Amino acid sequence: FHIQKDEAQLKRFNDVLTKVLNFLPEWYIDQSDNGSYYVKFNFNGQYHNSDGVGEGLLSVFTIVDALYDSDEDDIIVIDEPELSLHPSLLRKLSDLIVEFSAVRQIIVSTHSPYFINWQSLLAGGKVARTIKKTNGDIRIFQLQDDTIEDLSGLLNNFNNPHILGLDAKEVFFLDENIILVEGQEDVVFIKKISELL
Repeated sequence: FHIQKDEAQLKRFNDVLTKVLNFLPEWYIDQSDNGSYYVKFNFNGQYHNSDGVGEGLLSVFTIVDALYDSDEDDIIVIDEPELSLHPSLLRKLSDLIVEFSAVRQIIVSTHSPYFINWQSLLAGGKVARTIKKTNGDIRIFQLQDDTIEDLSGLLNNFNNPHILGLDAKEVFFLDENIILVEGQEDVVFIKKISELL
């Protein structure tokens, strides 16, 4: 609420916001008759309160609010930032979180491969997966250092580049019993061979 009363804070907030959004909406905080505050948007003369815009836009506002004025060494926890966001915004939001994580501890709970960042893993970031077993136990699995070292070799091999895109990141969200294969042809043939056998 105090952002709009301070030009420097408002500029800093909007600068961070534009790193995620493709445009800077005209927005301000308003107060309802019952005393609660809400975000109001002006889109070319059409006014919408926070109930009239997508949940994804409000989620971006909340995350930017947590980031823009945070201090170095702060711990920020973000739960499911992918909800209601367009994939193009997911990429930009992921990049923003990585940028801020250089000097802050940011913990993201997600179901989206967009928030797996290979360079962050190589720089010391961690990925942990929690699985609830049928007996109610919860198991936590973490990517091993030797696996990260192997990934480093792949990602930094400029003579034989490996592109580990969104499909490769999905491995962190798949069911158990994953089979890793070497080439693209193996991906096609392993399914056919499994069906034959």
